Amino acid sequence: MAEAQRLNQLNPKARFGATKFSDLSKEEFARLYLTAEVPAKSEMPPAKNFSLPSRPHDIFASGRLQAPDPTNFDWGSAGCITPVYNQVFYQSRKNIKKR
Repeated sequence: MAEAQRLNQLNPKARFGATKFSDLSKEEFARLYLTAEVPAKSEMPPAKNFSLPSRPHDIFASGRLQAPDPTNFDWGSAGCITPVYNQVFYQSRKNIKKR
């Protein structure tokens, strides 16, 4: 908690406090949570092109259906957004069980 107090003094507009990681030292945190190996840039898949297509799909070209505006579409009301899961928690539980 001394670190949280120090950070609060350095940045009064932010709030630092107790979290589920507060009781871990920096070394313990690094050993348990910073274990991902980042692949080399050459191993990464090519970037996808998310630009708008040059012409609309045939089903929208007929005028019977109207395509949604991709710049102003509410994915939440469409039911496409799922809750955020703490994947690190599940990974750390696997690591604990292996020991």
